[in-house]
Amino acid sequence: MKLLEIIKETDVEEYKDNLLKLKLDDETFYKSISSGMIDLFPHVLTLEEMEEHSFEFKDLNLRNEYKYMQLFEVLYKRNSLSELIVLFDYKTLEDYEHLNIIEELDRYEKHLWVNQMIHLNKDEVTDYFLVKDLELLKMLVQINIRERAFMEFHFEALDVVLRGSFDCSMSIFSRNSDSLENLRSLVEQCGLFIRSFEIGEDT
Repeated sequence: MKLLEIIKETDVEEYKDNLLKLKLDDETFYKSISSGMIDLFPHVLTLEEMEEHSFEFKDLNLRNEYKYMQLFEVLYKRNSLSELIVLFDYKTLEDYEHLNIIEELDRYEKHLWVNQMIHLNKDEVTDYFLVKDLELLKMLVQINIRERAFMEFHFEALDVVLRGSFDCSMSIFSRNSDSLENLRSLVEQCGLFIRSFEIGEDT
């Protein structure tokens, strides 16, 4: 059975000490780290450019979701010698939020998510998980791209954190600007771009 691996409460503090803590509403945070947006477009579109594209969910998110699936698969494999830690507010999800997630997922991913609901030990659940299965990772990416929940993906070996965002984009953060630059060509091979991040954008 494929399940996310819970990082237990007794171990959370140790992980917290090593993870890059995102402070999305703090301008000083953005001055202390390297950041950008992984996006379908290489720059913020002008009004004229926006008129040339459809931003309907089916045309933007669903049609381009595969690009993120490809990217995360490559990142997952490159990070294989280290841990992939995913942080999201699982403990506080209400029943209706679980139902919203299930409704949006594809058939196999619905099955995977229901397994989490049934078999994760509620007494042990925290908001920190280890992902050791590519299919589970793809399920989580689907949840982000379909805007049911936004999660932090900490690829430790790559020294980057990706976080879901709106309009088929993701924020990317690192303590080291070289870590972002090292991924730029890889991101572009997947049909995406790392563009400059503008404070004030939806995160």
